[in-house]
Amino acid sequence: MDDTELDQVISSISMELKKHDYTSRTVETEKEMQFEFNDPESGDYAELYGKKIREQKVFVFHNENPQIKLSISSSCACISIEETKYVDCLKHCDVLWKVMSIIISEPEQVPFFIFKRFGLRKINQCFLRDINRLNEYFEPSHYHVFRIQGEDNIKEKVMQIRDSLEIAGYNANLIRTLVRGELRGEEAYQVNYDADMYLIDSQSIKELMENKEKIMQMNDWLFELYKDAVTETFLNQLIDGSFDKDMIIGVEANGEDTV
Repeated sequence: MDDTELDQVISSISMELKKHDYTSRTVETEKEMQFEFNDPESGDYAELYGKKIREQKVFVFHNENPQIKLSISSSCACISIEETKYVDCLKHCDVLWKVMSIIISEPEQVPFFIFKRFGLRKINQCFLRDINRLNEYFEPSHYHVFRIQGEDNIKEKVMQIRDSLEIAGYNANLIRTLVRGELRGEEAYQVNYDADMYLIDSQSIKELMENKEKIMQMNDWLFELYKDAVTETFLNQLIDGSFDKDMIIGVEANGEDTV
């Protein structure tokens, strides 16, 4: 849909979101990268494909929880949640479906609306003070430090491993990154784990809207991927909170929700 069509349905969307603890709305302008959709991976490897940039209007709805916001533009709708503890994202997906249902139910205002993508994306970030202890926390199959035996003059600056997968009929992008920097004046490494599971077939997305079990399946797979990236020792420490808080920073104990 275009900006004019979005303007025609935004009032109905606003009224619905007020029922779900969204308390205010702002309008922003953001730059959007437009990709060719004829290749399913074109959005994932943007540098390989033609692209252009345009500015678009974005309605941003702010939840009473300041860590939650819902953004809607003519090209996408996205709920962003920033939390250090486990969050059940499924209830937020339900809100997103209600927004989509409003758009679908008004074909006179939005006659050519189609689904192009639905995804769940989870990004975890923490800081590690001693890179030599990396694999006490994260599995070497996901994170490693470049070494040459007997050579001490090599230091990792950036490590990135990227996988594009198909899992149980879903697409998945998995990115693991290490970045050397400073934390409170001392050398530290930022550890990022970025997992994105998605569908790009319009009919499959419609079926998913009608069967919430499929969203739960996507969420469960993301959890399995995350657990595969951390060591069993660290996973247990996340349950009982016994990890070294001076060594690994930016994580919190999640109890049984971790598993």
